[in-house]
Amino acid sequence: MRRQRRNLVNAASLATGDGVEADLKRAARLYRQEMTAGSGEAAFNLATMYARGEGVRKSWETAVRLMRRADKLGSTDANVFLAEMHIKGAPNIRRDMVSALCHSVLAMIRGDPRGQRILGKILTEGEPLDSRKVAAALSRCLKKVL
Repeated sequence: MRRQRRNLVNAASLATGDGVEADLKRAARLYRQEMTAGSGEAAFNLATMYARGEGVRKSWETAVRLMRRADKLGSTDANVFLAEMHIKGAPNIRRDMVSALCHSVLAMIRGDPRGQRILGKILTEGEPLDSRKVAAALSRCLKKVL
């Protein structure tokens, strides 16, 4: 765990040039290595790099795939990102308020207050939701954390 934290800090430093010369390709390699070892934070950061084309070939499809992997690895940043994208709709992410609700609840359960903000937005600004679909989606989502 200590090595993983050190690699994540090193990758972040390389990505931003904080205290070292920026090396986005090396940062991407470290994030990939730590993602493979089970880090949701690394998966989220690597997904962000693919979305922006920083140190890797820009690919929205890869970014979304990695963001979903980050979600499975417990990243609240990924939950927030996916919730917001399900509200708006984006390439490879369909507009789906039930999925947005699910991701916002996961973020809340995992301790991220942004999940509560998104949930409030869904409930006050979104279209009416089918209670059976919401119940089924929440059941699936809660299995991820319980």
